[in-house]
Amino acid sequence: MNWFISSSLILLILVGCKKDSYDFGEIENNFTQVTIMTQEKVFDNFLHCAFTDLIHYNGNYFLAFRKGSDHGASRDGTVVILKSGDLKSWDKINEYRYLSHDLRDPKFFVDNSGHLLFSCVGFLYAKSDYLLDRSFLVFDLNSEGNGPLIKQNVGFWPWKIEKNNNSYYTIGYSTSKNIINLYEFSFMPSFRTLCNFNPLGTSLTEAVIKFYDNHAYIVVRSKENLYIGIIEDLNDLCKINWKSFPIEDFGGPNFVKYKNTLLIAGRENIGKGNNAAYNRTVLLKYDIVSNELSRAAVLDSQGDTGYPGMLLNRDTLTMSYYSTTGEDKAAIYLSKVKINF
Repeated sequence: MNWFISSSLILLILVGCKKDSYDFGEIENNFTQVTIMTQEKVFDNFLHCAFTDLIHYNGNYFLAFRKGSDHGASRDGTVVILKSGDLKSWDKINEYRYLSHDLRDPKFFVDNSGHLLFSCVGFLYAKSDYLLDRSFLVFDLNSEGNGPLIKQNVGFWPWKIEKNNNSYYTIGYSTSKNIINLYEFSFMPSFRTLCNFNPLGTSLTEAVIKFYDNHAYIVVRSKENLYIGIIEDLNDLCKINWKSFPIEDFGGPNFVKYKNTLLIAGRENIGKGNNAAYNRTVLLKYDIVSNELSRAAVLDSQGDTGYPGMLLNRDTLTMSYYSTTGEDKAAIYLSKVKINF
């Protein structure tokens, strides 16, 4: 069933892939604003593959994700990079490790020299489960070696690096310290705090900032709401007009701007009672002018899912994401969506 919410001010050749399908249950998708053209599994090694990102670079597509024995308890995560020229045939070009760290949430960006990089966070634990090291890591896909270009111990979780002109920005959070900040990032490396979003609440986590048409937009996940921020003056990134929508724990939010809308993707629980069986990777449409949010599509997915990469080419949106395929198992999927408005 489609829905919308008005806000309050304070919103094929497969790599390692088994071709049989997984039963995601009933997926209701009688939406008209977009058309789901394809949904395909592109990687499944019968472990837990998750937390994706997607980029088009120098005529090829690159897909990154974490591969581990499970969602996180095993703490053995590596980052896998796939490459494709046509979004159909994918080749694994590298798998990145760093010492005994659990690597999580790889995100692509391009530096001022034109190099394709990805960032992630690496966690190192003692046998007693005590956290020994949490490091922000940056790897250069153009480098011959597999070691990180940058390693910096951090007391927070930097999310996705975004570039505007020649400057880099990210939003980082710490649930233990109850902070979420907008940072300017430099390759020294350093993170300069610009402002915090703490007045929004106490359960803010994953967040993305992106720059379009001399504006900036922010989407923030929290336990209670989905927050959407609009920055109209790029000379004052801390002057943010916030909107809030009652969507709980929207997992791994990402978005692109299309016309006067933000297309926002992530994990949403579309059932009642917060049962994980009703978790889906969804696409939301936020109308910047009318300040209305609606669900535009639900992708084949269930349970442990979401964390999409997104690429927009005219009126076609390509999304990578992951979804449960069994107990403690997940695979990587790719979907093409035609925008009809």
